[in-house]
Amino acid sequence: GSANAAVCVMHAETRTVVAEFVDPNIPPYDLAMEVAQACRKVWKGRRMPLVGWETNGPGAALQHDFERAGWQNIYRQRADGTKDEKRTMRIGWTSTKRNKRALLGGLARALAQGEVTTPSRECLDEMLEYVVLDDGSIEAGSRRDEASGARESHGDRVIAFAGALMLCDEIGAALQEEQVFQADTLGSILKH
Repeated sequence: GSANAAVCVMHAETRTVVAEFVDPNIPPYDLAMEVAQACRKVWKGRRMPLVGWETNGPGAALQHDFERAGWQNIYRQRADGTKDEKRTMRIGWTSTKRNKRALLGGLARALAQGEVTTPSRECLDEMLEYVVLDDGSIEAGSRRDEASGARESHGDRVIAFAGALMLCDEIGAALQEEQVFQADTLGSILKH
């Protein structure tokens, strides 16, 4: 009850938030089951959604909870700061001073360039609470979250939003279908 469990679902191609779930009282194992069931039922027959989470705090147990729920398509952390940034064996995203700055920097760039949108006023309000401290770290301001009932908001919606964007970047854009031009059109003559 002291912090929110926040889930952000983003359309991978349009980079628009299509669902948000926030609850300060749901245990991690129930959250994993709910997310896995939603992935199976809502997105049935489409590309399997990539699921990722912050491993700090209660998120440390989510790997086993998703395994119990039978969900396999989970995010593996990259070796940040290396030349090729290969995927590691580490499951989930770990919040460090450097990783958080990179994650929120990517969100700030995408927002400034109009590449990502969210209809969540609560998420936008939480973004306004973030501050850069003297040591260069980025922290959310502490305040009571009236929307969910959590005692203090720690920018959980913002981290979920930025994480969803990171997962969209991870899977990349969908392959464009090759356009077929009818015979004797300019497109077929120029062999586009």
